[in-house]
Amino acid sequence: MVQILDGKKLSKKILEKIAENVKEAAFSIKLASIYNEKNPGSKMYVGMKVRRAASVGIDSEEFKIDDTWNTDQVLRLIDKLNHDDSVSGILVQSPLGQHIDESAVFNAISPIKDVDGLTAYNQGLLFENAEEKHVVSATPAGVMALLKAYDYSFTGKNALVIGRSVLFGRPMSILLTNADMTVTLAHSKTPTDQLQQFAQTADLIVVAVGKANWFQLDHLKATATVIDVGANKLDGQTVGDVDFQKTAAQVSWITPVPGGVGPMTIATLIQHTYELAKFQHRGE
Repeated sequence: MVQILDGKKLSKKILEKIAENVKEAAFSIKLASIYNEKNPGSKMYVGMKVRRAASVGIDSEEFKIDDTWNTDQVLRLIDKLNHDDSVSGILVQSPLGQHIDESAVFNAISPIKDVDGLTAYNQGLLFENAEEKHVVSATPAGVMALLKAYDYSFTGKNALVIGRSVLFGRPMSILLTNADMTVTLAHSKTPTDQLQQFAQTADLIVVAVGKANWFQLDHLKATATVIDVGANKLDGQTVGDVDFQKTAAQVSWITPVPGGVGPMTIATLIQHTYELAKFQHRGE
């Protein structure tokens, strides 16, 4: 019978520990979030993060933009927050809008306030597997934390990451490579027959394409672990990118949606906010 990787349960433990650390901290902590208030998804996600931050004693400040904003305006806001000593971490919730260069915005964030690890500086340190402390994008970092909590053995195994976004797929593939796995990075344009070949030999399959129940492949390894990063609305229900029933019947471990990767992303983001505040307090 398939086993569930319970991100909701683990995230609760992480947040409880952060709450203890925040209570004992001799410094203030604040998360600044920038998002397009006209985007209902962004409004929902930021709201969830703000509530989780408040639950552990971390302050939040929201900066709402709309479709009238341009890149220069957002960059000026980022610069202001970079120089605001009361702000510990800066979160930019994508998408901001069609007139905004998000790459320029992400890279304008000070690396020491980059809670989601999206600056080229932090991504470069990840790429070289640097010993120097750096922030890794919250979702792939949360996936790694979840796997490690269940004592997943990475070394020498085959991983298939489906999804090539800068926010998730690419950093996820690098994290797994750094963990000594042999990694195939595929995406929604990879031919189905090739995807099937990759999937049936994979020990770990991570799916992040943003399409409800998109992953429905057969002949998976009975010992495989499947990580579903998706969160889609279908007939009023939240479902992942993986057809849960079909896939769960074939493999050993799987994440549910909801209750899998989502809670881990938020807990990891809150953890990053606390850790960056601690580094700033120490002058690191």
